[in-house]
Amino acid sequence: MKKAILVIFAITYIGLWSLSAQVSMSVQVDTAGTLASLLTAEELATITNLTLTGDINITDFITMKNQMPLLTSIDLEMVHSEGDSIPAYAFKSDITLLVLPSTTKNLNDHALQSCNALTTLSIPPSVVSLGSSSIAGCSALNSVNLPDAIESIGSYAFAGCSSMTSIDLPDSLTYLGDHAFVASAVHYLILPQKITSIEDREFEGTSSLDSISISSNVSTIGAYAFAGCSNLKSITIPSSVDSIAPYAFVGCPAISSVTILSSGKLSIGEYAFAGDLGITSVTFYPSLGTSLAKYAFVSCSGLKKLTMFSPSITSIGEGCFISTIIDSLVFPSSMTEVGKVAFVNSDSLKSVTFLPSTPVSIGEYAFTDCQNLVSLKMNSPSVDSIGYYSFGQCTGLTSLVMPSSLSSIEKQAFANCGSIDSLTFLSSSGTSIGEMAFYACTNLKSLKMAAYSVTSIGEQCFNTCQKLTSLTFPSSLKQIGKNAFSSCQGLDSLTFLPTSGTSIGDNAFYNCDSLVSVRMYSPSVDTIGWGSFDDSENLTSVILPSSLACMEPGAFGRCYKLQQIRINCITPPVIPETNSVFNYVGTSAVDLLVPQGTKTAYQGAEVWRNFHIVEYDLNLSVTPDTIEMADTTGSNAIVNIQSTANWNISCDQPWLTLDPFSGIDTASIKLIADINHDTTAREAIITISGENVSTKTVLVIQEPAPALSVSKNELIIGPFESNNAVFSVISNQKWTIQSDQVWLTVISTEGTGSSEIELIAKANPDTVSRDAVVTITTNRLLPQFIVVKQSPMPYLSISSDSFHVEANDGSSSSFDLKSNTAWTAESDQAWLTVGPISGYGNLNIQLTAEANKDTVIREAIVTISAIGVSART
Repeated sequence: MKKAILVIFAITYIGLWSLSAQVSMSVQVDTAGTLASLLTAEELATITNLTLTGDINITDFITMKNQMPLLTSIDLEMVHSEGDSIPAYAFKSDITLLVLPSTTKNLNDHALQSCNALTTLSIPPSVVSLGSSSIAGCSALNSVNLPDAIESIGSYAFAGCSSMTSIDLPDSLTYLGDHAFVASAVHYLILPQKITSIEDREFEGTSSLDSISISSNVSTIGAYAFAGCSNLKSITIPSSVDSIAPYAFVGCPAISSVTILSSGKLSIGEYAFAGDLGITSVTFYPSLGTSLAKYAFVSCSGLKKLTMFSPSITSIGEGCFISTIIDSLVFPSSMTEVGKVAFVNSDSLKSVTFLPSTPVSIGEYAFTDCQNLVSLKMNSPSVDSIGYYSFGQCTGLTSLVMPSSLSSIEKQAFANCGSIDSLTFLSSSGTSIGEMAFYACTNLKSLKMAAYSVTSIGEQCFNTCQKLTSLTFPSSLKQIGKNAFSSCQGLDSLTFLPTSGTSIGDNAFYNCDSLVSVRMYSPSVDTIGWGSFDDSENLTSVILPSSLACMEPGAFGRCYKLQQIRINCITPPVIPETNSVFNYVGTSAVDLLVPQGTKTAYQGAEVWRNFHIVEYDLNLSVTPDTIEMADTTGSNAIVNIQSTANWNISCDQPWLTLDPFSGIDTASIKLIADINHDTTAREAIITISGENVSTKTVLVIQEPAPALSVSKNELIIGPFESNNAVFSVISNQKWTIQSDQVWLTVISTEGTGSSEIELIAKANPDTVSRDAVVTITTNRLLPQFIVVKQSPMPYLSISSDSFHVEANDGSSSSFDLKSNTAWTAESDQAWLTVGPISGYGNLNIQLTAEANKDTVIREAIVTISAIGVSART
C-alpha cells in the first residue's frame, strides 16, 4: 500500500538570479525494489532531497541513480539495504550529501566511485570493509571519519579524492589494498598495529603523501609500495620489518633521510631506493644482518652520509651506491661482502674503514676511480679478498696495510694508484697477489711483507714501481710471476727468507738497474726463470741457496758488474753451458764462494768451473748465552750472531718475539718480551740453527712481576715493656720497613723476598691505647701499611673496701668498680653472691646475702682480680 508522501517545495529568489526549486521528500519503502512505483513521474523528475526508510535493494539504487535526475541529497540512515551493503556505482556523480544506512557493513567495489560532487559523507559505525575503488574519484570530499569497526580497505578505495588531505585509519584495520590513496590529497598516515604487511604498489603514486608512520608489526614492504610518492620526505623502517621488496621506494625524490631500525635479518631488494635524489643520509641500526640487493641506492646523487652500526649490514650488492657523494664509510663487523661496482666513481669518498669481522670480500670495480679516497683501513681480521680493479685509479691512496685475513688480491686491484707510497702485508695464512695488482704504482717506496704474509706475486704485479729500494720476501712465498718487478729501477737489494721452495718467473727483475745485492737464504729459491735478473747491470753480490735446482737461460745475463757469488750447495747445481745463465758476464773475474771441501766438485762442473772458486769455512757463534730481561711490556735485549752460514732462529715461548728470525752472516737479533704478569720468573730458550754448523742456544730469563703484601693489616701489642707482635712480608722484591713511633721498634728494617718481621714495644705509660703505623715499601709498587695498636696500661679501683648487710634473706649492698681492662670478682663465702662475676671497664657490683640464722656477725671477703694489676678486696 502506498504510504503518505510529504512534499515540501521551497523557492528562493536572490536579486535577479533564480535557483532551481529544492524538492524534499521522505518515502517509506516496505518492499525492497519498489521505490520507483511509490513515486509519480513528476516526483521522480523533480525531487532533489530524498529521505528513505524501510528496505531497499539494487533496483532502488538504480532508480535513484537513473530515474531521479535532480537528486543531490540522500538520507538512507533508517534504511536496511539488501545484504547490508552498498552496491557498485550506487549513486550519481552529482550527489552532494549522502547518509548511508546505519546497518551497512560493506561498501562494495566502486560503491561511491566518481561521486565527484560529494562533500559530506557519514560512514556508519557498522561498516567493516570498503571495497576496491569504493570511494574513488570523490574529488570534492575533504574528510571521512572511518568507524572503529573497519577491518579492510580495498585497492584504490580513495583514489582520486583530491580534496581529502587527511584520514585516520582505525586500529581495527587489518588490510589496506594497493593504491588506496593514489591521486588523493592525503599527506600523512599512521598505519594501525594490525597491519602486518605493506602490499605491492600499496602507496604507489600517492604524490601528496609526505609522511607515514609504519607500525611496529609490519614485516614486509612490497614491490613499488611507495614508488612515485614524490612528496615523501623521510622514512623510518621499524625493527619488525624483515623484507623490503625491489623498487619499494623508487622515484621518491623528496626523501631526505632513511632510518633502518630493523633488528632481525632484513633484506632490501633491487633498486629499492634507486633514483631518490633527495636522500642525504641513510642509517642502519644494529641488527642480526641486513643485506642490500644490487643497485638498491643507485643514483641517490645527494646521499652524503651512510651510517652502519655494528653489527648491521652483512652484504652490499652490485652497484648499490653508484653516483653518491658519500665522504666516509665505516663497514661494520657483520659485513661479509661488498658487491662489484658498489661505490664506483664515488668522487667525494675520502675514507673507508673495515672493522674486524668475518672476512669481507670486495667485488670487482667496487671502488674504482674514487680519486679522492685517501684513507683505506682494513683492520685485522676484516677483508678476505679484493676483486679485479676494485681500487683501480684511486689516485689519492697513499699508505696501505693489508690485514692478516687477506687471502687474495685479484688482477689490477690497485693498478694505476700512482700515489701509494707504502704497502704492508701483515702476518697471515698467506695472500695471493694477482697479475698487475699494483701495476704503475710509480710512487711506491716501501713494500713490507711479514712472515707468512704472501704466497704468490702475479705477473707484472709491481712493474714500473720505480721508487722501491729494497725488498725482503717472506718464507711463505712460493712464486714470483713473469715481469713482476721488471723495470723497478730503484731496487738496490733483495732478500729471500727460508721457505720450502720459491720459483722466480721469467724477467721477474729484468732491467732493475740499481740492484746491487741479492741474498737467498737456504732453503728458499729452487727455480730462477729465464732472464730473471737480466740487465741488472749494477748487481755485484749474489748468495744462492742450497735449495737451488734450476736456473733458466739468461737468468743473470748482462750483470756486467757481478763480483761475488756465494753458493751454499754441497753438490753443484747442474747448469748446461747452453743455458747462458751468465751471458755477457766475465765469470773468470767473479769470486765463487763455495763450502769448505767442495772446490774440486765445482771445478769439475759446467759453468761453475769458469769462476774464480774460493772455499769458505762454515761457522756460527752467538753471544751472550744468557740474557736477563725486565718484566715490563716492551722489555728488549740483543743477541749477536756471527756466521758464514745461513741460519734460522726460533723461540719456544710465545711471549718472546724475535726480529729477524733468519739471516746470513752477521746480525743483531732484537728480543722483545711481553709483560710478565706472574710473580715468578719465567724462562725461554732461543735456538739458532745453521746450515752444516752446530746449533746454539740462548737462555732468556724474565724477571717476575713485582709482588708485595703483608699477612696482617692490623696488630695488637701488649702494654708492658718488650711486649711483641709478628707479621709476614710476602714479596719477591727488596723492601724496607719503618715505624712512625719511637716506642715501636722494627727488628728487621730491610730485606729481600718473603720474611717474618718482629715488632717490640716499650711500656705504655698511659691508661689509654696508642697507635703506630708500620710502612713497608718497595720499588714500583704501592706501599703496604700495618696499624699497630698498643693496649693501655691496666688499672683497677673500688669505691669502698668494707660493707655491711642486714641479717634477713636478700639483703644487699653495692660498690663501684673502675677499670680499663677485663676483671673477675668472687666471694669466699657461699652465703654472699657477687654479680656480675666478670666484666670489662667500669661497672656497679651488687652483693646479695642469704639470711643469717646465727646470733653472731659473719664475714666474707670479695676479691676483684685483673691481669697486670694488684687485686682489690
